[in-house]
Amino acid sequence: MALQLLRDAGNTNVTLDKPLLPVPLAPTTATSLQQWISAFVNLSPNSQAQGAAVLGGITGATPSSARPVVSSISKVLIHHFIQDLADTGEYCPLMLFSNKNTECLHCEGHSLKHTKVHIKGVSHHLLDLSQFENERELDPLTWQEAFQYYLTWIAAVNDAQAIKHWTSHFTTLAKDEAIQKNFQAILEFDIETRQNYVLRPHVHDETEWSHRLQKKKYAMLQDELFCYS
Repeated sequence: MALQLLRDAGNTNVTLDKPLLPVPLAPTTATSLQQWISAFVNLSPNSQAQGAAVLGGITGATPSSARPVVSSISKVLIHHFIQDLADTGEYCPLMLFSNKNTECLHCEGHSLKHTKVHIKGVSHHLLDLSQFENERELDPLTWQEAFQYYLTWIAAVNDAQAIKHWTSHFTTLAKDEAIQKNFQAILEFDIETRQNYVLRPHVHDETEWSHRLQKKKYAMLQDELFCYS
């Protein structure tokens, strides 16, 4: 702005090749990913299929078999406590990715409790999940907030196939009509799917996935009818 005023006043000593206004910083990878995923939720199934392939190129993801570099994780502000859980094969509850708990991990991480576990003869000090709320008590808005942040983490540390798998999983659930009428079924199905994947990683089978989802929704409706009868 000072350069602009000098030039307007007729000062000929102002260097012409200097920008008049400060150049805005380029957005970080994390911001781009979060914006991309937010828009992805509203795409049609065909557009999602095309977009999933593009997401892999945006992230520059590392193979799932390799430990992700710290810089990739830090770009999306994922606390290393979460990555420590994943690296040891432990389940990472979705509530860890809410805005509230992300802030807690970064601001109060030094005071959070840890538990000592032994995995294949090696001792690890991992985040004690009992000090966080129950994942099964997430409300729809917090669930959607958390899964978008979860997807930015997946995009930073996994390969294109994993990105496509979990992007399809969450965006399809978010568009299901049960999100309004039977959210508990959606939430429990999501939790069970992610827990099972940790125990037994597998290729996404859309037919089997849809069958399990319908079965879960039907079971939850039956439980509700039984409670009211």
